[in-house]
Amino acid sequence: MKSKLFLFFLVISFLTISCSKYSDGNYCAEVQYYNSRTGTRSTYKLPVEVKNSKLMVIHFPNGGWLDDSHFKPPTIDNGKAKFVSDRGYHYSIKILNKGKCNYNKERTKTE
Repeated sequence: MKSKLFLFFLVISFLTISCSKYSDGNYCAEVQYYNSRTGTRSTYKLPVEVKNSKLMVIHFPNGGWLDDSHFKPPTIDNGKAKFVSDRGYHYSIKILNKGKCNYNKERTKTE
């Protein structure tokens, strides 16, 4: 009986872990940016690229991007990831959906 119970919990744990992983591809994400030197905060909906459940690239509407030359790719956990860029800017990412999203600046707040 104990071995069946252990096996049951093992299977449930495996399914939980595998379901929380993000497949490789393009996603739409809410990207929050904070510059601690200026106090500038901004939130955008931007396309991002994911590989091996890690955030690899953030694309900006002007053609620019942030990639692993600007930050250490964070693991996406429950649809969220955080990192600090090579310039010291803080980013919080929330995956919204798989596929494309519209570029639009939702709000800007300066402290």
